[in-house]
Amino acid sequence: MKLAILSDFHLGYAPSFMGSENDAFAQATDAMEKACERADALLVPGDIFDSRTPTLDVMEQGIRLFSLAKEKKWGARVEGKEKAVPVIVIHGTHERRSQNFTNPVSVLESAGLVVDAHRGAVVLEKEGERVAVQGLGGVPEYLAKVAIEKIGYKPVGGAFNIFMFHQSLRELLPDDEALSIEDLPPGFDLYVCGHLHERHVMKVGKTKLIIPGSTVLTQMKKDEEGAKGFYVYDTAARSEEFVPIGSRPFFYREVKLRGASLAEARKACEEELRAVLVECAAGKEAREQAKPIIRLKLTGTLAGGLSSENLVAEVSEELRGKAFVIIVKDLEGKDGEKIALIRDLREQKVSVKELGMKMLVKRLAENGAKLKNVEELFDLLADPKGAENAFEKLKG
Repeated sequence: MKLAILSDFHLGYAPSFMGSENDAFAQATDAMEKACERADALLVPGDIFDSRTPTLDVMEQGIRLFSLAKEKKWGARVEGKEKAVPVIVIHGTHERRSQNFTNPVSVLESAGLVVDAHRGAVVLEKEGERVAVQGLGGVPEYLAKVAIEKIGYKPVGGAFNIFMFHQSLRELLPDDEALSIEDLPPGFDLYVCGHLHERHVMKVGKTKLIIPGSTVLTQMKKDEEGAKGFYVYDTAARSEEFVPIGSRPFFYREVKLRGASLAEARKACEEELRAVLVECAAGKEAREQAKPIIRLKLTGTLAGGLSSENLVAEVSEELRGKAFVIIVKDLEGKDGEKIALIRDLREQKVSVKELGMKMLVKRLAENGAKLKNVEELFDLLADPKGAENAFEKLKG
């Protein structure tokens, strides 16, 4: 059976510097169309949407996207759900809500467009071959290992078994609370992970872990310079093929300054941008006629008496017309500690919701409050009409 593994569409992601451009939907559509052509079934390990409560416009994009799959005549079928489309999904950290709240992935399932593996094992069948998919949707990092142990995932007999999850991994991110490969349930034939935006294929014992990466650029880190796309995994050959999609070119460059004046800093930026544009013009993998995104990280020092606050990161209109330019200042000087703090927070790659939940858990513990479902309380507090219900939960 051939399985397309594609993830992290982040529908609704729309950075202000890109204006009306909609890379998230355009690139997810390209991935979906190509995946439908090449596979017998699809696996989507989370973050289909960029928000747990997407707007109606973004929800429509999701419906349009997965309707492409519903129109295909698939090679595989879902056992016990004869009319179901073999598109197996879990929710990600961006979509996670507590169990008493509907998340947008559940809406897609209710519309008959996907099958949610977070609710239990999903078995695919094609010409006598059976593939069982079990999933763990995105949970707070510190709960992931506990959740796997509590649920007690076991392979399904007589099937090729896949465990699909949406978490950070300690082997790839310096986070002591993150899940480790050693924490994954044993005995599965393949592991599939969403959440991480760079693609990886890693060994897990005698088998593999496949991380397809995102189909859209959101974090703008150096590791995301390569092509976006998805994997097609062949269960018979136990091999994978990466399929690139038409994604917007992205370049990450560091510009080192040494005692530079403001004019020298601007000149260094423009020289680097011109060099990148030449390189971009020679590339062949870029989406046709798409303006590249170029992120310049300024490091080093400015001339005496200057700080990064004095450096207005501007380049000529000519260059800005040829690319989306992002300039990040990481310069030594009197504001270095403040910049370092902001950088450290950014590099944690933790959502605002997850940071908020950690603070809420800490405050509740300090005040002796006992509550089984902290995430439900957080969702109630985030709802303008839920404050009274949250208060009742605390009293109870």
